[in-house]
Amino acid sequence: MTIGRWGVEVTFASRSGAVDGDFVLSGDRFVAVLRGGPALAPHLDLLLPSDEPLDAVVDEALRHTRPHPDGVAIVRDRYDVVDYLVRGDLVVLLDHTDGRFEHLTGRRAGSATALRRAALLTPGATAPADRGRSWREVLDLADHLGPVRLIARARAGAGPHPDAAVAVCRFRR
Repeated sequence: MTIGRWGVEVTFASRSGAVDGDFVLSGDRFVAVLRGGPALAPHLDLLLPSDEPLDAVVDEALRHTRPHPDGVAIVRDRYDVVDYLVRGDLVVLLDHTDGRFEHLTGRRAGSATALRRAALLTPGATAPADRGRSWREVLDLADHLGPVRLIARARAGAGPHPDAAVAVCRFRR
């Protein structure tokens, strides 16, 4: 799937054993990974196409959503800028064209102008990092193996997080 005017290739997958499990939402200019079910998805789908700051978009969507998800991660293409947001225990990985690499968790939001790749992961997909791989190696695995196979590897030693979702973005600018 390709999103955005300039072409961002997005691949994603989710595996869940419950209706309130991990979920991926993708639109024309964004991809979002939700932990705790799809209840937030319809509100994000309506609000994310705007150019409003992601913090404001998520806050507005949460005002209309019950129950709240356990976490959310978003990457949105605004043509010359890529916005990103992470809340909760999800992970966002950003691989910049200048060689910088960022591993974001907690409550973070920002923008970048020169990204090569990005990945959004729920805790059930982070097992390779839990087993000693660097976060850059986790992004490489997600990019080269694809989200489905990364989740399969993570679930092979499934611990406390049997649900998993991964989205990988490759920026073609």
